[in-house]
Amino acid sequence: MIFYRLIKTAHASEAWTGYGAKQYGGRWNHKGYPAIYVSTSIIIPSSIIPAENNAILNPNHPGFTPCLSGTRELPFFFDRRLMK
Repeated sequence: MIFYRLIKTAHASEAWTGYGAKQYGGRWNHKGYPAIYVSTSIIIPSSIIPAENNAILNPNHPGFTPCLSGTRELPFFFDRRLMK
């Protein structure tokens, strides 16, 4: 399965630790529990059908580290026409 995650360069070193979600909590995890929020696609939400698919990774799971073997960094740029 392929997952995507947009990461600011300044936070790249902590991108796969779950630190932010552990420190502050998130929609699907309580404060104190690490989680990594990813998506199965990067799309622009529809104003008619705002559904989306999300996946949450547990960095404490024994099978987590092998999942990172295929990660790679790719540039991502927002289309300025969409930023109004």
